[in-house]
Amino acid sequence: MKLIPEGPTRVLVVEDEGIVARDITNILVRLGYEVAAAVFSGEEAVDAAERARPHLVLMDVVLQGEMDGITAAHHIREALDIPVIYLTAYADHGTLERAKFTQPYGYLLKPFEEVDLRFSIEMALYKHHMETELRRSREQYKSLLESAGAAPWELDLGSMAFTYMGHQVTAMLGYPPEEWTDFTFWQGCIHPHDAPWVVKTCLDAIRLGRDRETHEIEYRMLSRGGREVWVRDIVTLAREEGVRKLRGFFFDITRRKQAEMERERLIAELQDALGKIKTLRGLLPICAWCKRIRDDHGYWNQVESYVQEHSEAEFTHGMCPECEARLQGELDETLPGEG
Repeated sequence: MKLIPEGPTRVLVVEDEGIVARDITNILVRLGYEVAAAVFSGEEAVDAAERARPHLVLMDVVLQGEMDGITAAHHIREALDIPVIYLTAYADHGTLERAKFTQPYGYLLKPFEEVDLRFSIEMALYKHHMETELRRSREQYKSLLESAGAAPWELDLGSMAFTYMGHQVTAMLGYPPEEWTDFTFWQGCIHPHDAPWVVKTCLDAIRLGRDRETHEIEYRMLSRGGREVWVRDIVTLAREEGVRKLRGFFFDITRRKQAEMERERLIAELQDALGKIKTLRGLLPICAWCKRIRDDHGYWNQVESYVQEHSEAEFTHGMCPECEARLQGELDETLPGEG
């Protein structure tokens, strides 16, 4: 089973001995691989790799010309990220030392068996595939942290010094990673009103917490310019080779906190406004004759006064049609002949 994307595995053969190159090509074909090209020098190898973009390179270490196999492999790895397996009849210490710095994916001594070649190719492809996936995962993880406004960090509990601080903290608080030296520096960045309880909570968690236990806390920090920044600190206790560490993430939650505080302010204003609204409820004792209302203290008040005291209503006086007609009739009886 091939461990690379769809299609046959394309292999570039770099060997300056024609007979050996032909034998390797035949073996690869028998094993089911596709030979992208077979070239004889380091310069040709770099050019062929750029044009053919093979999945893997079989590179002889000793090549004729100005560029040997190790130099060519370095160029191919750096420019194209193509895995390289070295082929050589030499295994001296100096050659191995030079070769290992190019991070090869295998090393075959000539002559070799077909089964050894297949095994080396498949292992190299698998290793390269896993490294590619790991890089992709790290990039996705990095992008996720940056989009979430998070800064990863690590603190050694023995020295209480930061062993890592993500670069995201610079945009968040204005202090670059190299300035985050130890626990005391972090403590100095906390808002003075929050520092006592935050530090106590942290020290209690260190003293009482168990390995791999996670704690979350929200508090205010001050940026280099004095800006108030709300952070959510997610912290995990860890132990590696007997060394206890704290690992965590700073999340910038300032906008969320500002929205929460604005919502609380609006709710308080609404509750205050509702508390000021006066309503009339229950049975009101009212005089059947003069229409005055008796209050809770036994005093009789004009309707207008009572309603204004117990509500937000105001009065404007006028006359309804019935009263106007009745008054007109009374005037006509009192002043006959006029009108």
